[in-house]
Order: sequence, then structure tokens, then C-alpha cells
Amino acid sequence: MDFSTFFAAFQHEDSIVLLVFMLLSFLIGFVLAWIMWGGRARRAEQEVARLRNELEQLQGKVADLTEQLELKDADLARAMREADEARTQLEALGLEKGELEAENLILRQKLEKQQATIRSLEQTLEDLNDQIVGLKTKNRQLTEQIEREEVASNLLAEMQSSHQALINRLAELETRFRELDEKNRELSERLVQMLGSAQPLGAGVEPTPIAEPVVADMPPEVAQARQHVIEAVREKLPKVEEGQQDDLTLIRGIGPFIERKLNELGIFTYEQVAALDDELIEQLTVAIEFFPGRIKRDDWVGQARRLATIKKENPGALSAEALFPDNPEDLTIIEGIGPKIAELLKENGIRTWEDLAAAPVERLRHILEEAGGIFKQHDPATWPMQAQLAVKRDWSKLKEYQDYLVGGKEPTA
Repeated sequence: MDFSTFFAAFQHEDSIVLLVFMLLSFLIGFVLAWIMWGGRARRAEQEVARLRNELEQLQGKVADLTEQLELKDADLARAMREADEARTQLEALGLEKGELEAENLILRQKLEKQQATIRSLEQTLEDLNDQIVGLKTKNRQLTEQIEREEVASNLLAEMQSSHQALINRLAELETRFRELDEKNRELSERLVQMLGSAQPLGAGVEPTPIAEPVVADMPPEVAQARQHVIEAVREKLPKVEEGQQDDLTLIRGIGPFIERKLNELGIFTYEQVAALDDELIEQLTVAIEFFPGRIKRDDWVGQARRLATIKKENPGALSAEALFPDNPEDLTIIEGIGPKIAELLKENGIRTWEDLAAAPVERLRHILEEAGGIFKQHDPATWPMQAQLAVKRDWSKLKEYQDYLVGGKEPTA
């Protein structure tokens, strides 16, 4: 068909209407096709977007799964290593189990021996329990005995004081004996001279020999202790210059007799007494045949130290006052009162020197009798008088009075 003539044939109105109609139909079809195509395209784009979104999600999941897979691989590798280690440990535990079983067998044998030993020890324990019961009974008896001895210590202190007074008296008697002996020697010599000059008148008359005083042999332990003290005085104690000598009787517990004994051993000064140690005190106690523990009880070292200080700083102040502690509650400075009696008096309201000075003797006796035992054997008759001197701080009279007393009691004729 020739299109150049095709449109020439359309000259009639019907032909034009047909042509217009066809054109409109084409346009309508084109529009409908465009609309349909656009809807499909939008749906396709939405589907593509959805699929792309799903693809991204799947890629994310794949990445997560890949990462998890890598982690699982790592876990698997670690688990395999742990399994190998566990296998190795299991083998080691198997060996250790064998060793433990062998050791268990040995221990079981030892346990059987130990059980046998325990049974033997249980039997021994029963025997020991029986012995313990007996020892407890003995311990109770010893405790009671110790309590009795502690109570008796006060009586011993009183006896020591009495012994000191007797020693002082013995010293005076010895002095008088030496004087009488000297006079006796002089009279004997005179008598010999007189008899010699009167020989022609009385031939055959011979002077009667004068017997020397008999001195008891010194015990070996005393002699040994004296030698030890003399050597210690030379080597350990302060040196004494010729003619240097202190009045050791200012020390409570030292009388003239004990002072002479100390001088015989080379002890003359307060400084020497203050330098005594525990070992030398024990030896000195034996050497002068003194009561054990009395030197420490009377505190010779402390008293001598105070007297040495006073002698150095103010020699004119040396007196009995330096020997007594300035503590109104120290009742033990009273002759006849020891720590136990002091405690008993304080329990009954007598706490100071003033309380004791004001206490009637009958009340003191009542307190001692109520305490019973060894306490009621003490005589408190001189305690208030001593306490009055202590309250007045009249130490020289107090020391003089105490030196006169025998165990806290006035001596009987």
C-alpha cells in the first residue's frame, strides 16, 4: 500500500471521523498502556526495593552467621584443645589415682597401726586420768598447805624481828664477854706475876691456866659463802678508802651485831650495800647466817641507795627519816605488821597510820581473832603507839622504839 496516497483517500467526513476515532483510540490505548505500565513499574520498583531490603537483611544474617561460624570454629578449636588437655589430665589423673591407691593402702596400714596405738593410749589415758585425780587431791592439799605457809610468813617475819633483837642482845653480851675476858687476862697476868714473886714462900704453887673461849666450828657452807662474798666485795663492789665507814645501823634490819658481821666481810658503806645484786644477796645471807629473804624484804639495797644519795647531797640530813617511806597507807612500816595483816586491817577500815593510831587495841585484837588462824597469835598492843610516831614523822624515835621491840612486842623481863 502506498502511504502517500493513503491520506488522500480520506476526504469524506466519515473518513475523517473514522480517522479521528482511530487517533483517539490510539491515544486512549497509549494512555491506558502507559498507566498500566507505570503501575507495573511501581510495583516492580517496590518489589525490587523489598527484595533489595531482604537481600541486605540476608547479607546481614549471612555476615552474622559467618561471624558466629568463625566464633564456633574458634570455640571448636578451643574445645578440641581443652579436650586434648582434659585427655592429658585424665591420663595424669589415672597415674595419680594409681599412686593414691597405693598410698591409700599404705595409709590404711598405718591407720590400723595408729588405731592400735590409740587403743593403747586410751588405756594409758585412763591410767593418767586416775593419776590426775590423785594429783588434784595432792594439789588441793598443797594449796591448803601453801595458804597456811603464807599465813605463817607473817609469824616468820615476827620471829625474824625477834631474832634480830636477840642478835643485838647477843652482840652486847659478846662485847661484855670480851671486856670481861680482857680483864680476866689482865688479872691472870697479874696473878702470874704475883705468884712468881711469891715463889720462895709457896713453892709448888702454879698458876691455873686460863681457858680460851670455845668457838663453834663454822659450817662449810657458811665458810664458802663468806669467801665468795669477800672476793665479790673486792671485785664487784665500790672500793672503800681507808677509814671510810658509814653508819649501817641506819638501815632498817641492820643492828650493831649485823653491822660488825658486814664489816668483817669488807662491807662498810651505803654504796657497797646499794650495789648488791640478787646472787650476792643470797651468798651474803648465808655468810652472815641471816634469815633467807629478809634482806630483800627489808629492802637494804633501796634504803642504802637513798642514804647514799643523801650522804652525797646533804650529809647532815642522814637520819632514820630517810629510811621510812612517806606513804601514810603503808602499814607494813609498823613492826609486827606484814602484808597479810596490812591487807586484813584495810579490809576492816584501818587504811592509814592515823586510822591505826586512833584504833583501840581491843578492836585490833578483835579483828585478828575474827580472822582466826595464825592472825590471832599476833599482839597489836604496840601498833597504835608506832603509828602515832609515824603520823608525827618522828622517825628517829620510831626506829629506836622498833629496835627496842621484839617482834613488835615489848620485851618481857
